[in-house]
Amino acid sequence: MVALGGDHHLLEAGVFGADAMHPYRQPFTHGALMLLQYTQAGKLGAGDYTIKLGAFRNRQNAQLAPRLGPQTSGFFGAMEYRFDALGLNWGAFLVGGGAPKPVNAVPWYAGAGLRVKNWFPNHPDDVLSAGASRVSLRGLPHAETNYEVTGIFALGPGVKLQPDLQVIVHPGGQLPTALVGILRVDIDLVQWAKSQGVAL
Repeated sequence: MVALGGDHHLLEAGVFGADAMHPYRQPFTHGALMLLQYTQAGKLGAGDYTIKLGAFRNRQNAQLAPRLGPQTSGFFGAMEYRFDALGLNWGAFLVGGGAPKPVNAVPWYAGAGLRVKNWFPNHPDDVLSAGASRVSLRGLPHAETNYEVTGIFALGPGVKLQPDLQVIVHPGGQLPTALVGILRVDIDLVQWAKSQGVAL
């Protein structure tokens, strides 16, 4: 992996081994995942933005392609904008990409979301996010669409609650709409122990 650039412009290129059956061989004759990505960041109005554009190619050894998958390529992009308004910290993003070759099961995808912080003065790290994504599934009657609301809420030193609620329309491209709920509890034992006066 190599990178060229500075704070506002960055070009990255990399070659990674893609032969899962021989992971320690050099990638140029035994399968390679090649990645090229350009990042631009800067100020826009009252906030900061980041734009990423890239392309990839996954090349397999011809003898192993039937077991590891065919050669494929695609492109991707992401845009994020972070700003302060109404006493809150906001973040908005758009993502998308494609791998249009007929061998790819997911030829297109797109997503967007919004994140907000600082809405409780005593809990500056609490986060509430909402987003949606749409995935095209080749050969299936419908695209899969996902609507999601999630959050991170501090319950105490080192303890966070992470609820997640999703509505998935046509999951897998052909199943009925599904409602999925997840509730996680994240415990940072070191931070919790320090809050209790334990010397570490």
